[in-house]
Amino acid sequence: MDWGGREKINNAVLMGFSLIALAFSLSGIGLTWSGARGRAARGPR
Repeated sequence: MDWGGREKINNAVLMGFSLIALAFSLSGIGLTWSGARGRAARGPR
């Protein structure tokens, strides 16, 4: 990212890594939510 030269920073590599990070974040949230939901359904041990 070059702020001084004003080069375009929206390139394919940056967008690819952003989409991968978004996918990992959403899957982590989904796994956390489903694990907590399953644990609550079983009740205390």
